[in-house]
Amino acid sequence: MKSSLKLALLFCALVGSASAATPDDARKALDAACPGLKTYAADLRIDAPAKGAASLDAQRDRKWSEAYTITVRVNDKPSGKLIGQYRAQGQSCYFEVEAVKAAEVTVAKSACLAICRDKPYSPGGFGYFGVDGAEEVKR
Repeated sequence: MKSSLKLALLFCALVGSASAATPDDARKALDAACPGLKTYAADLRIDAPAKGAASLDAQRDRKWSEAYTITVRVNDKPSGKLIGQYRAQGQSCYFEVEAVKAAEVTVAKSACLAICRDKPYSPGGFGYFGVDGAEEVKR
């Protein structure tokens, strides 16, 4: 009986650690992976993280089952690079933060990639950005 109890406790601990990241962790991960959000904060509205199923790309590429989605909306009349170089005015960007460790962020659309890393990206891609600075952009 004791071994059954130990096994049940181990299972509960593993299940509990599978969704270890909190909404605060997700937001911190987004800020770490996307330094451009701080640069352009005056022209952005950032919503609270919402936990749900990961996108099909993240499920396929990274084996994520759950993610926190954070919506970032760009003002209709932003300043500087956001309107000129990135052409991001009025964009809605959907960032997904991996829900287990909150160590990686994914985002699509070149304007959203550009806002995240504050550098231009070619159209048609999506990227995975690590909180450690790692970057993988796919087309």
